[in-house]
Amino acid sequence: MISKIEIERFSLTSSKPFDQVVAAINAAIGHPDMAEFGRSTHEARSFAELKRALEKGLSKTGLMLFMQLDQDAVCAKKQVAIHPGSSALSLVTLSS
Repeated sequence: MISKIEIERFSLTSSKPFDQVVAAINAAIGHPDMAEFGRSTHEARSFAELKRALEKGLSKTGLMLFMQLDQDAVCAKKQVAIHPGSSALSLVTLSS
Protein backbone atom coordinates (compact mmCIF):
# COMPACT_ATOMS: atom_id res chain seq x y z
CA MET A 1 0.00 0.00 0.00
CA ILE A 2 1.29 3.46 -0.89
CA SER A 3 0.29 6.38 1.27
CA LYS A 4 0.89 10.05 0.70
CA ILE A 5 1.86 12.16 3.66
CA GLU A 6 2.33 15.89 3.98
CA ILE A 7 5.59 17.06 5.51
CA GLU A 8 6.38 20.57 6.61
CA ARG A 9 9.98 21.70 6.77
CA PHE A 10 11.08 24.56 8.98
CA SER A 11 14.41 26.31 8.55
CA LEU A 12 15.97 28.90 10.80
CA THR A 13 19.28 30.70 10.45
CA SER A 14 21.00 31.83 13.62
CA SER A 15 24.04 33.95 14.31
CA LYS A 16 24.70 31.85 17.43
CA PRO A 17 27.24 29.01 17.33
CA PHE A 18 25.79 25.61 16.45
CA ASP A 19 26.57 24.15 19.91
CA GLN A 20 24.56 26.95 21.59
CA VAL A 21 21.59 26.35 19.30
CA VAL A 22 21.66 22.60 19.98
CA ALA A 23 21.96 23.24 23.73
CA ALA A 24 18.94 25.59 23.65
CA ILE A 25 16.84 23.04 21.75
CA ASN A 26 17.98 20.28 24.10
CA ALA A 27 16.99 22.39 27.13
CA ALA A 28 13.51 22.98 25.67
CA ILE A 29 12.55 19.31 25.33
CA GLY A 30 11.64 16.75 27.97
CA HIS A 31 14.18 14.11 29.00
CA PRO A 32 12.22 11.47 30.91
CA ASP A 33 13.84 8.59 32.76
CA MET A 34 13.26 6.05 29.98
CA ALA A 35 13.20 3.05 32.33
CA GLU A 36 10.43 4.67 34.37
CA PHE A 37 8.71 5.93 31.21
CA GLY A 38 8.68 2.42 29.73
CA ARG A 39 7.41 0.92 32.98
CA SER A 40 4.65 3.48 33.49
CA THR A 41 3.39 3.35 29.89
CA HIS A 42 3.46 -0.47 29.90
CA GLU A 43 1.57 -0.64 33.21
CA ALA A 44 -1.11 1.87 32.15
CA ARG A 45 -4.52 0.21 32.26
CA SER A 46 -6.48 3.00 30.58
CA PHE A 47 -5.99 5.77 28.09
CA ALA A 48 -6.12 8.31 30.92
CA GLU A 49 -3.26 6.51 32.75
CA LEU A 50 -1.25 6.32 29.53
CA LYS A 51 -1.84 10.01 28.87
CA ARG A 52 -0.63 10.92 32.39
CA ALA A 53 2.50 8.78 31.93
CA LEU A 54 3.24 10.47 28.59
CA GLU A 55 2.60 13.97 29.91
CA LYS A 56 5.12 13.46 32.75
CA GLY A 57 7.90 13.28 30.15
CA LEU A 58 6.88 16.35 28.19
CA SER A 59 8.54 19.73 28.50
CA LYS A 60 6.64 23.02 28.66
CA THR A 61 6.86 23.07 24.85
CA GLY A 62 5.10 19.68 24.68
CA LEU A 63 8.15 17.87 23.29
CA MET A 64 10.04 14.79 24.51
CA LEU A 65 13.33 13.17 23.49
CA PHE A 66 12.89 9.44 22.82
CA MET A 67 16.30 8.60 21.41
CA GLN A 68 19.50 10.36 20.47
CA LEU A 69 22.08 8.75 18.20
CA ASP A 70 25.54 9.75 17.08
CA GLN A 71 24.90 9.02 13.39
CA ASP A 72 28.60 9.22 12.48
CA ALA A 73 29.37 6.51 15.04
CA VAL A 74 26.51 4.35 13.78
CA CYS A 75 27.73 4.67 10.18
CA ALA A 76 31.33 3.95 11.17
CA LYS A 77 30.35 0.81 13.10
CA LYS A 78 28.18 -0.40 10.23
CA GLN A 79 31.01 0.14 7.76
CA VAL A 80 33.44 -1.88 9.87
CA ALA A 81 30.93 -4.66 10.54
CA ILE A 82 29.46 -5.03 7.05
CA HIS A 83 31.93 -3.54 4.59
CA PRO A 84 35.48 -3.77 5.98
CA GLY A 85 37.77 -1.56 3.91
CA SER A 86 34.89 0.06 2.02
CA SER A 87 34.31 3.81 1.94
CA ALA A 88 30.57 3.41 1.29
CA LEU A 89 28.36 4.41 4.23
CA SER A 90 24.63 4.23 4.63
CA LEU A 91 22.24 4.78 7.49
CA VAL A 92 18.75 3.38 7.52
CA THR A 93 16.28 4.58 10.12
CA LEU A 94 13.30 2.36 10.84
CA SER A 95 10.28 3.39 12.81
CA SER A 96 6.78 2.12 13.33
